[in-house]
Amino acid sequence: MIKKIKNPPMNPNSKTFTGTIDSLSFRGLGCCRSPGGKVFFIPGSWPGDEAIIEITEEKKKHGFAKIKEIITPSPHRRTEIPCPYHGHTPQNCGGCPWLMATYDSQLEQKENILKQLIERYQIPLANGVFKKILPSSHEFHFKNRVQVKHLGSHLGFQANRSHQVIDIPECLIMNPELQEIYKELRASLKTKSASETEVYSLDDQTSLKQSLNQQQVDFRQGHSAMNAYMKNWLFERVSKESSKEAIIELFCGSGNFTETLVALSNSYLAVDSAESAIQKLNSQFPQVSAHALNLYASDTVTTLKNLSFRARMLILDPPRSGLKNIANFLEIFPRVESIFYISCDPDSWARDIASISNQFELTEIQAVDAFPHTPHFETLSSLKKI
Repeated sequence: MIKKIKNPPMNPNSKTFTGTIDSLSFRGLGCCRSPGGKVFFIPGSWPGDEAIIEITEEKKKHGFAKIKEIITPSPHRRTEIPCPYHGHTPQNCGGCPWLMATYDSQLEQKENILKQLIERYQIPLANGVFKKILPSSHEFHFKNRVQVKHLGSHLGFQANRSHQVIDIPECLIMNPELQEIYKELRASLKTKSASETEVYSLDDQTSLKQSLNQQQVDFRQGHSAMNAYMKNWLFERVSKESSKEAIIELFCGSGNFTETLVALSNSYLAVDSAESAIQKLNSQFPQVSAHALNLYASDTVTTLKNLSFRARMLILDPPRSGLKNIANFLEIFPRVESIFYISCDPDSWARDIASISNQFELTEIQAVDAFPHTPHFETLSSLKKI
C-alpha cells in the first residue's frame, strides 16, 4: 500500500515538488504523494529515491511526473548501470526499465506487486500457499527471441515514449546464439537505410533468412530456462492429480505445455486462436483434439459446449488480457475440479481468480521471473474446487 510520506509544501503555481518514492504501482512506476496528497506515477524511479519531481500530466485523482533531479538515491539502486543505452528519456532504449535497480530489489518488488493485487482483489489465501519468487537463472544473456526495429541507419529497440529507434550494436539480455543472429542482421543491413520503420522478429531457433523474409514464427516463451521450469512445475502437479483425467487447455499455442501433459490424459482438448499454431499441434500430437477458436468471441463458449467434452482439469495460459469470462467456461465444464492458471499479467490474473473465488480456492501460487529488469513476471497458480 502507498504510505503517506510527509513531503515539503509545494507552491501551487509550481510544476515541481520534492518527494520520496514510497512504492511501485502495479505497472512498475514509482509512486509519490505530492504535498497536496495526490499520487504521481513516475517512470525511472525506485522506492527510497528522494528527488525533485516535475509534473508532466495531472488528472483529477492522480498524475504523472518525471524525476528532474535525484537528491538522495534509493539504497537499492545500482552503483553502476551495466548498459550504456539504459535510461528513461526519449533518447534511451525502452527495453529494460528496471535495470537501474539491483536484481534482489527487483525480485522483492515483483513479490510486493503480486501480494498487493491479491489484497486489492480480496482473494482468500491460506497460510503456505504463497511461495517465494523464483529468480531468473541468468540475470543477463537469457533472451531467446526479440523484436528489433530498423529506421534510417539505426537497428535496435524503440526509444522511451518515442517512435525513434535507438541504435544498439550489442544487447545485454540476448543469449549468445541470438546475439550472433543479431550481429548477422546488423551486417546485412549495414549499407541499407530505412525510410520507414522495419520490424524483424529474431529467434535463436530460426535462421537469419527467415528473419529477413519476415516469415511468421510461432510464439514461444522468451526465456528458455524459466520456460523449462514452468513446464516441469505443471507436469509435476498434473501428474500427481491426474489418473488419465480429461484435460482442457485454453490458449495452448503450438503445444508448449501440451507436449509435456498429453501423456497424462486419455482425453485432451486444446484451444487457441492461432490457426498456424493449431495446425502445428495437430501434426505433432494427432491424439489431441485441437481447435482454432477465438476465446474472446461471444459464441466460443457455445461452440465448446456443443463439443460435449467432460473435462476434469482446466489449464490456461492466456495473454496479458487474461480471461475475464472464465466463469462462463467453467459453467460449460461443471466437472472441472482442478485449475492450473499460468499468467504473464498479475492484474488480469488477480481479477480472474477473484471472479471464481467462491467456487475455487488457491492451493499454490508462485511468481517466476522470466523477464528480468522489467515489471513483468509469470505467475504460476493451482486451484481446487471448494
